[in-house]
Amino acid sequence: MTGPLDAAGWLEFIVKEYLSDFIRRGGTAVKFAVVPPSAATVLHDGLARAGEAEGYLVARVDADTTKVHMIDQLFFAVARQVDWEALAGHFVRQAYATVAFPAPDGGDLRVGNVALVHQVDERELYRSVRRQLETELRQMSRLRSSLIFTRIGRHNARHMLVSLARWLTRTGRAGLVLDIDINRLSVSRRPPVEEREGIYYSKAAVLDAYEVLRQLIDATDELSSCLAVVVAPPDLVTDESRGLPCYSALQLRIADEVRDRHRPNPFAAFVRLGSR
Repeated sequence: MTGPLDAAGWLEFIVKEYLSDFIRRGGTAVKFAVVPPSAATVLHDGLARAGEAEGYLVARVDADTTKVHMIDQLFFAVARQVDWEALAGHFVRQAYATVAFPAPDGGDLRVGNVALVHQVDERELYRSVRRQLETELRQMSRLRSSLIFTRIGRHNARHMLVSLARWLTRTGRAGLVLDIDINRLSVSRRPPVEEREGIYYSKAAVLDAYEVLRQLIDATDELSSCLAVVVAPPDLVTDESRGLPCYSALQLRIADEVRDRHRPNPFAAFVRLGSR
């Protein structure tokens, strides 16, 4: 690929090399895209359309409305965009189909209703479906090791995100596309009270946000079927006070790789996109 990358061109590459292939087959990638304000909307909208067209759940998280320096708040923002009832219904329908008693389309999924449709004993059908559902998890101890037996908080929200990405593929989706906009982290001074909108971050909160992103990168071995795109403004690349240079643990993980300065590398974890 020659010439500067723009948002639209990079998205075409992401769809071809990641969404339609690598991520769909269980892979995980975290990408940092630095874009000027004029291109940010193009990138967000394009990522949403591409992800949905490929069968992914696309979750958008903005730092100005979500406290991204807290992993539990990030997960809650994602969870609010999930149609849990529909996904659970799809999963239960799969269980009915596996035991050879498919539930009617759009019908009631209660055992009694499905048993009536197929003229079978309700108790027998209940046992068959329950056995099928339990084959996915045979030991309760696995739940405890994943810390999903208690209230979701900062100590276990990352486990929840990992679990969600994996479960989506069991419910008919290709995986998870996570779109995180961190533009608000670059705002160092809060505007006058009457002009404030959303969330603003102290220097300490900015560092915590970078730590959350660092942990997300390090969790790629645990995650599956997940593409995370972190959208950042150019200011955060060079700002020594609030930008990536102030948190080396994250910067070192996404630092520019050795490359030809005249040929952009779309595979890189860190890309600079133009506004064309």
